[in-house]
Amino acid sequence: MIEQQFAPYRPVTPRALARRKARIASVSRRAMNFATAAILVAGGVAVSQYDQAPGRRERPAASTRVVEAASVATANAAPTTTAAAADPAPAPAEPERGPAYRLVAADGGVFTHGWYEFAGSAAGLTKAPVVGIAQTDHGDGYWLTSADGGVFTFGNAEFFGAAVGQAREAVVDIARTPTNKGYWLVARDGGVFSFGDATFHGSAVDVGLSSRAVSLASTPSGNGYWVVGADGGVFTFGDAPFHGSAASQQLNASIIDLVPTPSGNGYYLVSSDGGVFAFGDAPFHGSLAGTKLNRPIADMSLDANGSGYWLVGADGGVFAFGGAPYLGSPPVKRLAAPVIGIAGGHGRHAPPAAPEPAPAPEPAPEPAPAPPPAAAPVAAASAVAKPVRAAAGGALLDGKFGWDISYPQCDGQRPVEPFAYAIIGVNGGRAFRYNRCLADEWRWAKQAAAGVYVNVNFPRSADELARGASSTRQPACNGSLACVAYNFGFNGVLDAMSYATSQGVDAPFIWLDVEQLNYWTPDRALNAVVLRGAIDGVREAGLDVGIYSTPYQFRK
Repeated sequence: MIEQQFAPYRPVTPRALARRKARIASVSRRAMNFATAAILVAGGVAVSQYDQAPGRRERPAASTRVVEAASVATANAAPTTTAAAADPAPAPAEPERGPAYRLVAADGGVFTHGWYEFAGSAAGLTKAPVVGIAQTDHGDGYWLTSADGGVFTFGNAEFFGAAVGQAREAVVDIARTPTNKGYWLVARDGGVFSFGDATFHGSAVDVGLSSRAVSLASTPSGNGYWVVGADGGVFTFGDAPFHGSAASQQLNASIIDLVPTPSGNGYYLVSSDGGVFAFGDAPFHGSLAGTKLNRPIADMSLDANGSGYWLVGADGGVFAFGGAPYLGSPPVKRLAAPVIGIAGGHGRHAPPAAPEPAPAPEPAPEPAPAPPPAAAPVAAASAVAKPVRAAAGGALLDGKFGWDISYPQCDGQRPVEPFAYAIIGVNGGRAFRYNRCLADEWRWAKQAAAGVYVNVNFPRSADELARGASSTRQPACNGSLACVAYNFGFNGVLDAMSYATSQGVDAPFIWLDVEQLNYWTPDRALNAVVLRGAIDGVREAGLDVGIYSTPYQFRK
């Protein structure tokens, strides 16, 4: 059973939970931006919170009543549980490489994700659109080709020539040799141009294409290649074996790429509607056929060991299948031209970790707040002397007092003391559970500045694992735990936001509550993938997102 891979769950009493919640303190949004950027890196998986600069602060409209600052516990607050503390596990060895992919746009813009390093782009270097990308071993360098036959090199990729002025029709793709010492270009009429140690084995011009050529792929030996047409016809040259084609099938959309398996004993054909056709030893991991897409699919790439693949849309959306993990995509607002290609594998440059956040200043002495009524044990939040921006009226919550309440307070009395803000829990302590009195608590909270948080956790039960089996971002996990983790975080936060909307909650900002009391796997990289999915889910809904935790708990 997959559940046996994880550490046992530690039970906790309601009293211990109340003590934990009572340590919540508030800090400024600027401090939270910086702290979150630092702590959202676990196990080499970078999951940065904000696209904006940490120092940017905008005053919301006066009608908005939601807290825009985090509430996090003090860094030295040790958790209280009913179980004895376990010996700390040894730190895992730092990996030497990890999954990555690059996206390239028609204007030559390059976007790196995961373990690849940015080595430059062709933006502004060519008037002709960029149409293809090929990269060297480990992704330390790459070639871009343009429709006029131009070739642009970056990193350790070498220049061996170009087809400018040679091709009768537009160039459509580039493929490298296994030695990294040469490459082929293919034009839409099937013409093939070889450079460096790339050997010419023939072209599709000679066989009479019934449609335009769209892609060329090399065999593992480099002694042959495949050329594929938009109608799904496959043409083999040199030692490239024929495993089948889609030319006889009734296609709903044009074929846009051919991608061989690592062995060369199979290949995939991909259509612009997301259809995937597997031939030879190519395992089928899923497709987007029948899925409503914002933009057509532009390209496909296998992961490093061929256990999965990525599809990329013209809008930069990345879809992961099988063992290929989702590593992010460029914001649409950053794209000046459509994405035309993706190149993935294993890189040797770990995503940069953000610097350690500066400690918050000591709280200024102030009178202790009155305790809550005995009949209503509610987690209190004693504030530090850092300004907290509130949306209500645009005022600053400078050292003010607020509350954090959720499902444990459903049957108790609400706090009656004056307070400046309240943070309300949306779900029932875990993903896919619900705070049954959310609507009432939200109405109570809106007498001051009001915000909400969503509990996140790693999937543990069979039901939770099933909820991560698929998502709109990664439709088919096929047993990949990283895929399940991402989907669980993504689906869980969308489910929570849907429930919040049904209960009349209109908060434009979501805090993700990360607590040690919830279940997490010992693999921090997988835990980070859950958070990555949750962050992406909030952003897909058009809302801002932050982390609601303590440095102590987050590091655990």
